[in-house]
Amino acid sequence: MRLSPARPVRLVAGLVPAIVLLAGCAANGGGLPRFDPKAASAAAMAEYDKNNDGTLDAKELASCPGLKAMAVKLAKQTLTTDEVTARLTESARYPDQLFEIPCFIWLDGRPLAQAEVTLVPEKFMGEGRKPAKGSTDDNGVVRSFKVDGLAKPGVPPGVYRLQVSKAGPAGEMIPAKFNGETTLGCEVGPQVGAARTGAPPADPNFRLTSR
Repeated sequence: MRLSPARPVRLVAGLVPAIVLLAGCAANGGGLPRFDPKAASAAAMAEYDKNNDGTLDAKELASCPGLKAMAVKLAKQTLTTDEVTARLTESARYPDQLFEIPCFIWLDGRPLAQAEVTLVPEKFMGEGRKPAKGSTDDNGVVRSFKVDGLAKPGVPPGVYRLQVSKAGPAGEMIPAKFNGETTLGCEVGPQVGAARTGAPPADPNFRLTSR
């Protein structure tokens, strides 16, 4: 099954003033979060760069699923402070501030239907940012995410942890490594090279196992 590629939701002209990047602040009272890319990058490195060498290695990236997803998107094994700052700056300046991101969830090789999927902003993105929530359909697809307080569906650009939950006869059926202690991450924002090549972005796929 092929969905249409992820696409930004354009806000009505005039609703969003010139972008002022203030960590944790909402734009124009509409609840749309903004962030300071330099402050976010500095906070990320302070939290995850354990050896203070200015680079997040594979082990350090494993502690932050969202930044690990960013590295994968950029086809890199490590991320430097400058690379994180540059990528967050690109997302912060992108003219479309909400993204529709159809998301495929699989469990043990089968589409996971009727599951709750939550994108939790990483702490370094700043205060005031709320999770984006959605549910999978019978094909295991989240077709739309919604953030409480925002009138339009979609996800603000940023770095997120992804949590999956589904109740079974014996309680929660999704392992903690995909739930409360998730190892899944997602970077929401402009696609790498898309502006230059016109290449459509890939829909995110998450393949889970019950063990």
